[in-house]
Amino acid sequence: MERPELEARVREALSDKAVRAPVSPHAWAKVDRTIRRQRPWRRGVLIAAACLLGAALVAVPLVWPVFPARQAPVRPAPAVPPTPSTTTTPPDAKAGTGLSGVELAGDPVAAARRFGVSTDGRPVAALSWEDRKGRNLVVLSSREEQGQPDPSTTPASPTRSARLWADHFTNRNGATGRLRMVRDHELDCPYDLTAEFRPRSLRVTDLDGDGIGEVLFAYTLQCSSDVSPATFKLLLLEDGRKYIIRGQTWLDRLATAGHLGEGVPEPSYRDWPAPLRRQAQSLYDAWVIRG
Repeated sequence: MERPELEARVREALSDKAVRAPVSPHAWAKVDRTIRRQRPWRRGVLIAAACLLGAALVAVPLVWPVFPARQAPVRPAPAVPPTPSTTTTPPDAKAGTGLSGVELAGDPVAAARRFGVSTDGRPVAALSWEDRKGRNLVVLSSREEQGQPDPSTTPASPTRSARLWADHFTNRNGATGRLRMVRDHELDCPYDLTAEFRPRSLRVTDLDGDGIGEVLFAYTLQCSSDVSPATFKLLLLEDGRKYIIRGQTWLDRLATAGHLGEGVPEPSYRDWPAPLRRQAQSLYDAWVIRG
């Protein structure tokens, strides 16, 4: 406590007496000695506090590594989808029906080469399997080329042609050969040309349980300059026999101009094995856009 403050307190405490008698100079001298005795003690306390603070600042970095740091929780890494293989099993391949080794080739060109066969077009899809008659390979291929000039215009307009093939190859008793070929085309088209297999339509099953695979696929053909329906065909091959449904489809659900009729089977549905007919009709109805 400083002298001015102490003097103020003494004067306040002795205010009543201060009116009658002044403070003695000896009293002030005694107060001053008291203040001087307190100063070293307060200085020592401040020095001790400063030393403790300095020691703490030095000790904390040295002691901190001893205590384990709290680790943030580790989140599991997201699952990485498996890399697709070059071959897959079609979703409609039925297990336990006499078929084995069903593989949809990731590289149809390589699949045809391994089987030792060639096609007239560029392979776009290939499916292999084994049944009770041996190994099988179906290759879908296509080719687009320049067509004959259109003579109805002056000068003659250029055209495009497109061709599609489906080849069923077999390897039976060590001999490889072509069991069946299906081919179709759209020739000399001066307008917009469409000729393509329906994606993911190629599949094999044994729905009738005879141990022989029946392979199914579909495609569209069109040459048009306006909103017109395209030709749609669904085919099913079994041991060289062909079953087909011919009809029409719109290429875009948002661009239709009327309702299309039912597909026409060949042979008649009564000559189809019942399981094959049901599958073909179901897929035709699912894939065709009738409007």
